[in-house]
Amino acid sequence: MDDIWIYIQLGIDHVLDFGAIDHMLFIGALVLPYSLKEWKLLLWWVSLFTLGHTVSLIGNYYFGWNPSPYAIELLIPISIAITCLPLMWDYKKGNVPPLQTLITIAFGLIHGFGFSGYFRMMIPQDSAETALFSFAVGVEIAQLCIVAFVIILNFFILRIFQAKALHWRMIGGAMIFSQALGMILERI
Repeated sequence: MDDIWIYIQLGIDHVLDFGAIDHMLFIGALVLPYSLKEWKLLLWWVSLFTLGHTVSLIGNYYFGWNPSPYAIELLIPISIAITCLPLMWDYKKGNVPPLQTLITIAFGLIHGFGFSGYFRMMIPQDSAETALFSFAVGVEIAQLCIVAFVIILNFFILRIFQAKALHWRMIGGAMIFSQALGMILERI
């Protein structure tokens, strides 16, 4: 039972690591245009991201899937930047890119490969399934914390400070995009 909690905590720490903010930026960009009313959609997307992330870890651990670390490290901030693009122009929130679900899974795969080599080295073979599942639970918990934070932030910005939703989405998107762009330039 202690192992389960260790890997849940590892998953939480992985996502909420301020030294590696890629998960926070991606989930922030994904959630920024939404409110608590859309919680089912957000839960769906976050869970799909976690699923993609977990498939990468499983693929790396059991099947030796090991894409180029350079490509993955470059694709991670590119995935964040792509997620920000719709935020920075005027669109109706209901007009979500139709491929958002597929994109979210694909970006989960990319982000998972960024951690898979380290994860493979640290999990014991006799409890790999427990470690993988527990880690995924931790990732999901942490990502839902980010969703809650962004929804609360949206509430304060839009309701308390009376900002226009379009302006907030564009500014927030531009801020996250600038971070992603910096990460891209660092890695080129």
